[in-house]
Amino acid sequence: DPATVGAPPAPRKPLGTLLVTGDSLSQPLDQELARRLAGSAKVVRDPHIGTGISKSILVDWAKLSVAQVKKDEPDAVVVFIGANEGFPMKGPDGREVKCCGVDYAAIYASRVRQMMNTYRQAGAARVYWLTLPTPRDPARQKIARVVNAAIAVAAEPWRSQVRVFDTVPIFTPGARYRDAMDVHGEEKIVRESDGIHLNATGSALLAETLLPVIDRDFTR
Repeated sequence: DPATVGAPPAPRKPLGTLLVTGDSLSQPLDQELARRLAGSAKVVRDPHIGTGISKSILVDWAKLSVAQVKKDEPDAVVVFIGANEGFPMKGPDGREVKCCGVDYAAIYASRVRQMMNTYRQAGAARVYWLTLPTPRDPARQKIARVVNAAIAVAAEPWRSQVRVFDTVPIFTPGARYRDAMDVHGEEKIVRESDGIHLNATGSALLAETLLPVIDRDFTR
């Protein structure tokens, strides 16, 4: 990203189509972004509930991302996925690798990197990949740490086109889970009862903080 070295940012261009995708985490964020961008951009909402990058029983995200780009030709893509991770994945030698060591993280990062490369469309599009806010369950926290670390590594080759948007400082500072937080001067619940998803209030706050990041790359 030119900004990291003090160079002038790339010229902004109009935001035509925004694809919001992922697993159930992407809801109701997709609805909130569509509401806020109504009249200024086309928002394609394409959630795939119950899916994961570490499992391909329901959806193979490597193939799905290619199909999404071909169908929608988005100028920008928001990805929020990770509620269903932790499944064993095959390593380069064909053997299954269980969560959650460095080998597992490397395989996950490779899969994420492939999707990022697809979504960025050879540099023509911008990708906003959201990390996971720390979940309540300790076992899920371990998985979330691996997922978030892998996302950061995966984005490195394309920092000028892929923005990693870290939700942890917003919702779970210090990676400490909390159900409620201060939202515009009022203590409000921002998580669903499952301790994983953001509720409507949390999703609205996420959209509110994400849009200025998108506005650095696009006009609307």
